[in-house]
Amino acid sequence: MKCKYKKVLFGLTLITLPMFSIANQLAPSSESSGFIRNDYYVFNRDNSDVNESLKNVTYTYFFSVKPNDNGELFYDGHSEDNFKLKFDDFFAKLDANQRSKMMLGVGNLDPIVTSASPETYRRFMNEMNRLLIDYGFVGLDIDWETDIAVSLYSNMIHNLRSWFPHKKISISIGSNNYNHYFDKAEAVDNIVDFINVQGYGPHTNNLSTVAVIDVLDQLNQNYGVDKNKLLLGLPIYAVTESQVEAGSPKDIAWSKLISDYGADPELNKFILGEYTYNYNSIPLIREKVSAVKAAGYRGVFTWEPQLDLPYGDVNSIIAAIDDEMIE
Repeated sequence: MKCKYKKVLFGLTLITLPMFSIANQLAPSSESSGFIRNDYYVFNRDNSDVNESLKNVTYTYFFSVKPNDNGELFYDGHSEDNFKLKFDDFFAKLDANQRSKMMLGVGNLDPIVTSASPETYRRFMNEMNRLLIDYGFVGLDIDWETDIAVSLYSNMIHNLRSWFPHKKISISIGSNNYNHYFDKAEAVDNIVDFINVQGYGPHTNNLSTVAVIDVLDQLNQNYGVDKNKLLLGLPIYAVTESQVEAGSPKDIAWSKLISDYGADPELNKFILGEYTYNYNSIPLIREKVSAVKAAGYRGVFTWEPQLDLPYGDVNSIIAAIDDEMIE
């Protein structure tokens, strides 16, 4: 494989970066059509057994690593040794198909695109390549949610596609154009495999089905994003309306919400003391999956299986998603 060089503007400095020359370097990898479900698995949470929950998953994002100012990776406060232990434990619980569909979740890339150092860039790309090879990841999910300029964001995603032409690449964005999310999706739509739209958080967790479908429609109709790449995020937790207040609780895992606090899985709100929590009930989850499917979008994703009740439980979010997917 021949190597050429490409000039890319990082910060205020034009630097020359290595880039592999192949015919399809800017094309996303091929993927069969059909409604899918992807899931985020956060490695530094309780490493619970989610094997059954993942039996119908298409891709699992093993989340996350982030670069520092030198292009070296850090693992959410853990050493790579601990990251590897968590990975090995998780990997051992999966079947062969599940093991072949794991992607590496990567966080904030600001330190790389704002660096004027080609060494920082190359070190980061080499580290990405090492992890892909050492752990057998089939691709990268870029969960990069800062207000970095669209041009820098787009350049970075294009460079990742150039370096890793045969790997899956997905991005995660918010459910509005805050931090240029929609503009960024438009800028890289032609080179990524999936665009994960976060239908969760303090401003979206209680959105109606009509509202979240409208978000996908805006991306498709107003920004030209391919329907076959858009996935709607479904949270497996509840968020308090007042979480922005100092000292207020932030969120509650679905399993705790139902089992420990006695919230009604058929409702979308729960009052705990002075706080009101919003969440997607089992009926609302089913309604959203059905609506995304009927509208012709690619699928859904969850954040995250470890927060769910056991798959065999009547109130399992993921089991409800799977049921709705196959109906």
